[in-house]
Formats: sequence, C-alpha cells, structure tokens
Amino acid sequence: MEKEYSELKEIFDKNKVLETSLFPFFYQIMKESEAIPEIELKRRQDKLYLLLCSLYKYYIAVYFLVFKIFSRRYKMDNSKVLATINSYRSNRYVNGKKMDSYIEPLLGKYKIDSNYIIDDRRDIRSIFSQNKKYMPWITFLSFKDMINVWKDYRKIKKSLKNISIEGYLKKAAIFNGVLFIYLANNSIEKIKPKLVIMSCEYTLMNEAIIAICKNKDIKTLGIQHGVIYPEHAHYKNIDENYLVPDYFIVYSDKEKKVVEKVMKSKIMPLGRFQYDDSVNNSNKEIKGEFKRKHSISPDKKVVLFHSQTHGYDGKDLPAIEQLFDFFKNKEEFEFIIKLHPSEDQKAIIFKELNKKYGTNFKIFDGKQDNLLITSISDYEIAAFSSATEDALIMDKVVVFIDVPHPEARKNFFLKEGLGPLIKDDKDLEYIFNINNYYDIKNKYELKIKRFVKKKYYYLGTSGKEHIKLINKLLHP
Repeated sequence: MEKEYSELKEIFDKNKVLETSLFPFFYQIMKESEAIPEIELKRRQDKLYLLLCSLYKYYIAVYFLVFKIFSRRYKMDNSKVLATINSYRSNRYVNGKKMDSYIEPLLGKYKIDSNYIIDDRRDIRSIFSQNKKYMPWITFLSFKDMINVWKDYRKIKKSLKNISIEGYLKKAAIFNGVLFIYLANNSIEKIKPKLVIMSCEYTLMNEAIIAICKNKDIKTLGIQHGVIYPEHAHYKNIDENYLVPDYFIVYSDKEKKVVEKVMKSKIMPLGRFQYDDSVNNSNKEIKGEFKRKHSISPDKKVVLFHSQTHGYDGKDLPAIEQLFDFFKNKEEFEFIIKLHPSEDQKAIIFKELNKKYGTNFKIFDGKQDNLLITSISDYEIAAFSSATEDALIMDKVVVFIDVPHPEARKNFFLKEGLGPLIKDDKDLEYIFNINNYYDIKNKYELKIKRFVKKKYYYLGTSGKEHIKLINKLLHP
C-alpha cells in the first residue's frame, strides 16, 4: 500500500495536478473504484450502463446550466455547523417533522446554528429545493469553477496515462473528485463552520469535505449510517492512507469494535438518536391516514418486505418469488414492498413479478419514510437490512429470507436468534398463520429486548448525548 501510495503521489507532485495535501482524497477514490463488489462487475457488462457512465460529465454540465438558469439566488449566511444531506428527497415533512437525513431535526430541536448542503446528482428536481439554509451542492460552483473542473480532470487523466484508470466508472469517479473538491472548498470558505457533521461519511462529497477540512483545521463529525459489520464493503477496504472524520458516532460497542480496527477517528458509541421519538411509534392518527391514503386495509395484518440495495447479486430473487407465490392467495394479509432509497430501478423487477403472479402488491420507493412504513406493519421480512433495526425497536415480528450469499449468511440479526428463517413453504405456512402470530412474537420477545438494550445505547435519550458532544466540539 505504502509503495503504491508513494508512486501515485510522486506522479501528482511532478505534474502539479493539485495541492499536495489533497492527494489522499484522490488516492482514496481511485482505490474505492477498484474495490468493486460482484454486483458492480455485473453492471459493468451492461452496455447502457457503460454508456451512461461515459456521458456522466456531460450530464453534470447540463445539470449545472439548468441550475444557473432556473434556480433562485440565495446567499447562505455563516454558521457554526455545516451538515450534509444525502438526498433532496429527505428534505420533506413526515409526521409533521422535517426529516433531513435525520440530522436537521436533531440540530433544529436543540437550536444549533446550522446550514445544510444537499448531495443529489441523480435527481434534477433538487435544483428547486433550495432555500436560505438548504442548498444543493451545485450552488457553490461558478462558471469559472466548472471550466477549471474540466481542465483539472483532463490534467489528472493525462498525468495518470501510465496508471490503469480503465473503465468509465473510474473516470467518472475522478471527474466527480475534482468537482467535489471545488464544491467542498467553496462551501467551507463561504459558510466558515467550526464543525461539519455528516451521515454516511463515505460518499464522495463527504470525503471531499473531509479532505478540505483537514487542510483548514476544521473538525468533522461522522454519524453512523445503516448497519456496520466486518464484511461491510466500505469498512473492510479502508487502509492507513484513507481520510476519515475526526470523530465518529456509532450505536454501540459492537460497531466500535469493527470501525476502530480500520479508522483513525475517535469512535464514540452514543446510540441512534433517530429512535428517540420513534420507539413504539403509536400515533394511530398518522398511521391510519397513511393506510387510507395507500388503500391498506386496517383489518388485515401488514407484511412488509424490505428490499436490499444490491439484491445480493440477484441471489435473493428465488426467495422473493417464493413470497409472491405464497401471498398471492392470502387475503388475510397485506403484502407490501419497500425499496431502498438507491434502488428505484429494482421496482421494475417487482412490477414484473406482480404481472407474473397476478398480484397487485404495493411498492413504496425511496421517497417514502421507512420509519412510518415500518410502524404500520405487523411483520417485517428482510435478508439483511438496517431497516430490521427499525422493526426490532418497534416490536414487530421480524422474519428472514434465506439468501445463498456470504454477506447475507453472516446476518448478525439472524445469528442472535431474533426471528425465524424462511427456508421452505412449511416455514411460510407456520410463520404466516394468524393463529401463530402471538406464539412467534412471544418466542423472540425476550431475546429482542436484550439485543435492543445491549446494542442501542441511550435509547430514548441518544439525541441529548449527540448534542453534548456537538457542543463540546463547538466550545472546547
């Protein structure tokens, strides 16, 4: 690793590509684009996908022009905290509360002086979602910046002509790297925060902001996103040269043991503050309204299937078809599907299955709030998903499908014995027999309570612990 790092750095220094201090960021994105999961290798064989990757930089140019023509001109004020939001779609009201990747409700509740950057390159509607405190990332780029982005991108490609940067995906990653370095630098210069807070610290925008903050001696705080486990694609590929936040909040010691092996951050287990207001969500009025809006019968048991982002390379499809085949004639149940926010294209598969099995199961995309959908369900089915945590906290019956994939087989929820595993039709018939509902619920109840108590520190008061740390970082 050190030899490769040094050789690449020498190339960057010799060609004066960019500030020497920013090289670790480009090293990071190049290495990450090499750590390709099996599903990504499969996608690269798709000619349409490769074509879209090759056109990516032109899409960004069009996106930028549309923004400059149609967006309103807001000027962000300085603030003590800059927080990043993964998608404009999370900048909305749910249950009467604003759900901005769950960071805004926390900072807003405790009146922390904050501004927010929205990272969403896929949906052009984010252009119209800005106001004085919420800005799409592209807000911070000028026409001169975009010209310089293209120049620097070409310079890096030329400098690395003897290094393998084959494939449109890696080139798109380098283009994005240059783009977000400009964004990160400009946003930090304009807002002048004392602290930057981020969920999902491994997005390209967040990595760029970490790189700039290291340069400017500004503190960065990461907050755990999703499930962390030893086989996680990101955490198993970090090496000693990677940029990571200065501080990193995880749910418990279980995650701390995983990340402290690979991250140089100061790791603090402070629980999951999203659950402070969601434990045993019992707002019957809101849940009833949601059911009426989506024609979900109040008299039936709701079975919620959480789809997985990568689909375990398609290995989950036989188990999913088994569910469609089983529930097609079960009139006592409402079978609904919730897509992961980044897998909207998978809706096509579920629509085809609806057609194949003559069903009309409702499919909720990434725009729908997961906590609310989980709260209206009675059962939750998944292979291995962070959404399972929501179901456990809300005291749902959690059921697992059997997927022949190494990552799914290391499902620690299943290993902890928190719910039954569907292996065949007999399991389905037993688990989804209304008469067995309370027997199953009682069987796993004690284990779930112990697991929740052990895994989620400060349950109900986690937000206060987060704010204590934030105030300590702002006022050392």
